[in-house]
Amino acid sequence: MVRLRGGSYSRLVAQGGKKITAMCAALFVTFAMLISPQPAKAADFPGQVEPGYEVYGILDMGPVWFGALENPNGADWLAWCIEMGVPSPTRGDAVTAQTLRTVRDNGQPAELRLTTPQLAWVLQNKEHIATADSRAAISYLVHANYEQGLGAVSGSSRVATMVSVIRSQHPQVDRLAQQYASEARNSAPVGFKSPGYTGDKQREGVINNIGIQNASGGWVAGRNVSVTLNGPAVFKSTGKATWSGKTGTTPITLEWRSTGNGKVSSKARYESGRVTLTKYDANGNVQDTLSYGNRPHNDPEYRDVDGPTWNVIFDFQPQATTVADPKVGDDGTISDKVTVMADPTYGDGKWVQIDGTYVPVTFEGTAYYLGERPAAETATVPEGAQVLGTATFTADKGPGEYSVTLDKKSDPGFVTWVWKVVKANQGEFAKYVKADWSDKFGIANETQSIRWPGVVESTINVKKTHSNMYFEDDLWISNLPSDHGQFDATAGFKADVANMTHSMLFFPKGVEPTEDNKSQAEVLGSVEIPLRNGHVNDVADMTFKAKMDENGNPVAGTYVFVSSFPGDDRVAPFTSAVTDTNESIPFGLEEIGTEASVTPGTDQVAQAGGPVTITDTVQYHKLNVGQSYTIQGTLMNQATGEPIVIDGEQVTAQTTFVAPTSDGTVELVYEIADSAALSGTTTVVFEDLYRDGVKVASHADLHDDAQTVYFPEIGTSLVETNGLSHMVAQGDENVVLRDTVSYKALKPGVEYTMSGVLMDKATGKPVDGLEAHTTFTPTQQDGTVDVEFTIEGPSDLRGMTLVAFEKLTLGETTVATHEDINDGGQTVRFPDAHTSATDNADGDKILAPTGTVTVKDTVAFTGLEVGKEYTVTGTLMDKATGEPIMNGETPVTSTATVTPDEPDGTVDVLFEVDAKLLATKTVVAFETVSQEGREIIVHADLNDKDQTVYAPRVSTKAVSKIEAGGKAHDTALVEGELPGPLTLTFEAFKAPAGGAKVCEASNRVFTTTFGTVEGPGEYTSDDTTFTEPGTYYWVETVTDASGTVVHKGACGEPSETTVVSAKGDGGRGAGGNLARTGAGVPLAVMSLLGVCGLGLAATRRRMA
Repeated sequence: MVRLRGGSYSRLVAQGGKKITAMCAALFVTFAMLISPQPAKAADFPGQVEPGYEVYGILDMGPVWFGALENPNGADWLAWCIEMGVPSPTRGDAVTAQTLRTVRDNGQPAELRLTTPQLAWVLQNKEHIATADSRAAISYLVHANYEQGLGAVSGSSRVATMVSVIRSQHPQVDRLAQQYASEARNSAPVGFKSPGYTGDKQREGVINNIGIQNASGGWVAGRNVSVTLNGPAVFKSTGKATWSGKTGTTPITLEWRSTGNGKVSSKARYESGRVTLTKYDANGNVQDTLSYGNRPHNDPEYRDVDGPTWNVIFDFQPQATTVADPKVGDDGTISDKVTVMADPTYGDGKWVQIDGTYVPVTFEGTAYYLGERPAAETATVPEGAQVLGTATFTADKGPGEYSVTLDKKSDPGFVTWVWKVVKANQGEFAKYVKADWSDKFGIANETQSIRWPGVVESTINVKKTHSNMYFEDDLWISNLPSDHGQFDATAGFKADVANMTHSMLFFPKGVEPTEDNKSQAEVLGSVEIPLRNGHVNDVADMTFKAKMDENGNPVAGTYVFVSSFPGDDRVAPFTSAVTDTNESIPFGLEEIGTEASVTPGTDQVAQAGGPVTITDTVQYHKLNVGQSYTIQGTLMNQATGEPIVIDGEQVTAQTTFVAPTSDGTVELVYEIADSAALSGTTTVVFEDLYRDGVKVASHADLHDDAQTVYFPEIGTSLVETNGLSHMVAQGDENVVLRDTVSYKALKPGVEYTMSGVLMDKATGKPVDGLEAHTTFTPTQQDGTVDVEFTIEGPSDLRGMTLVAFEKLTLGETTVATHEDINDGGQTVRFPDAHTSATDNADGDKILAPTGTVTVKDTVAFTGLEVGKEYTVTGTLMDKATGEPIMNGETPVTSTATVTPDEPDGTVDVLFEVDAKLLATKTVVAFETVSQEGREIIVHADLNDKDQTVYAPRVSTKAVSKIEAGGKAHDTALVEGELPGPLTLTFEAFKAPAGGAKVCEASNRVFTTTFGTVEGPGEYTSDDTTFTEPGTYYWVETVTDASGTVVHKGACGEPSETTVVSAKGDGGRGAGGNLARTGAGVPLAVMSLLGVCGLGLAATRRRMA
């Protein structure tokens, strides 16, 4: 905008350059301003509104005002110049208001190009910013897009120059203008969207696509918007039909819900902002300007945009159709099949769903009892209708079929259902149900028949003629409708079937009159009888007669009357049972069966011995009622098939009775005083039935379990499981004794317990802790079962004989025992042995010191098995070392064999051995008893005196020489252990003339007893005085406690000789020196002494 003093630019042009001076002045002023730009003053430019900038260099004649102008139309909004080079208008200048819709194409840069709505947005939102830059930027944008040019100077030329000058002199204005242009493009409304929707014919949905778009199709945020629904719907967020808010950067979506059924329309109202501008046309006198003010009616402040119209639903009308199911029933059960649906004529005809789930509706049904006939259909329930019961169900799965059964049964007759829906009874869902609903009373499809179970009772009669037997029947018919036979088809039910059929059937002998065998029966004849309540007498027909054989006798079999009715819709079908004894007559069909029991006993098993009673319960069938019968029975041996005989008599029983009924039972009792003879026997009772002395039935099956009684028997064989049969070797540990119990006559298939106890044969009492039990279920009557006794650790039963006692029980009842203390098969021995070693020569315990000696070890054994050969092996042991006595490198042993004919006995084991090997030793005999290489008994006790013999050595030395009147004595040296305390006696004998070696009482001159000798050592006699010269012989004698001589020295032994010289010869040889003799002096030394002439001879004294 340019403001020229002294006239307008247009007038200068008209005058053709007459006022050149003024132009020069203007140019000078312009140049000065270009050199030093200054913000304009309102006083300098009338009509301008500060702030803003005067910019030089765009026009030749002066500056251009970049700022706002007064609105020439007096409106509140400012005006903006769109025509450079023309004086600016002032308030009151004549102008014409026009509506401006499009911009000019002035070649403006793209970053400054705007549409009319966008520039309107800039004016609306930025005009109030009263800064020079902001006002200049707005003026800059207005010129760029609406500059008209003047005369020969086009708008494009003006805009090009303007852009160049502004960007050079005021670049901040250019930048701000571009910023405003960018905001306007994003925020200026161009498109006001018509809302979309979802949920046609639904209870809820959305209104969507609500918003304002800018020129590029982006969404304009922050504008006021409201949406209104017209019809039965509200917004979920407000609960009202109107929603207000702001537009967003994306289209708005609003949820709605229906409040009823009907049509809903919608409308959106947007805050618009102007999409046009107002141009003030000055007709060439002053500048044309534009303004946001003076808004025309066709550019309203709010834009109303119609939205869609659609149908909504809210509630529905539930209803139902029903079919009695079953239509005809027999057990009194009242059931209905109900098909529920929505009334198709209301709303959309669909069942309402909430969040995808059907609204549950409770249906209430009432069953009415109608009696013998259906009711006529009526709109309402007749007064006084009999209520049978009510039932309800909830249709929670929406439309479909539901089955309902009354919780009580009905008497025979017709029943009809009436169903209804009560809105008030639907709880929180009542609002979705339009109204109450009910169907009619007596609808044919809802009527059900419970059929009468007709009852026909009858009794058969026989009429005998000279040629045959005829049958007739009396019938009593009841439990039918009172008018049966008079009902015509109605309400979907068929008419009554008037008659029933009465037939005679014949079941031949061997074919039981049962329903399963009915097809094998012969139908002799049939008649039709009206089916009505009442009595029908003497129903007969020529076909109702007996079948006769060639002899004119009735053929054996059963004649049965059968009444049958096929059924109709009021009475159930029925056929009388062929098993009804009142409707049947058997001929020659008597049968019996038996079931035996025994006391005392259990489950048909008893212990033999003592009195028993067998009771046979005889079941009879098809007997003639009132007829006398006799039953005779015999007890049979199952194994032989022959009668049981006790004491020369068969075991029998008999009873006579009159049959009170065709089928029944009678007991036959067998009394047995002593049943011992039945041990191990399986018995079977045979029964015969007699009528008038003729056998008419028999039950004689040896293998019928029911008529069997068992008398078990058991036997046992006790063995040691390590291979020794009836004997246990010494030293065995964890010994297992197995008693194999054989049994006979056990009832198979039941559980028995076999209990065993080991008895001490010597005392006849049980051995503590040696009991065993086992349970078993035999599959055969005869067999075996093992009972095992475990003796833990080393056995301490040596020398004992154990006998197994066994007891067989069934439940708590003992049914067999085996308890024989003398039964070898039940016996196991624990053998033992004791030995006694002696000198075989004389039977004492002291062995001879020289020569060959024989040690006899007598082995006393107990518990060996008779008839078996045993080997007894002995070894001589050195007690001192505990090692065998060796003969060179070979132990001294001996063996003997024995085959006992009694469990207890003895056997001698003889050891022949050089006495030198035993000298001074204490010898113990160890023995083992073995069978087939296995040791059975070991007796090896070094301290057992009974097994011990002794080989001591006794040597003596008397004083060899003394003078008469001197003292002399004898000394004995004992080597080796002795068998016990012994007595040592010394005697001296004076040799007769000639020096004969005689030691008798007649020449004994001295005797002394040393006393007890208990072991090895030297023993010296008392001194004695020999007064007479001569030769004296000493003899030592050893005796045991009983006085038996166990050792005696020889008479005249050199070492035992004392020579008494006359007094005064010097006493050679005197001095008490002992010359040792015997086994204690080595043989080499003895030889040497002999060579030297010492005259000493070792004399070995033999112990006797």
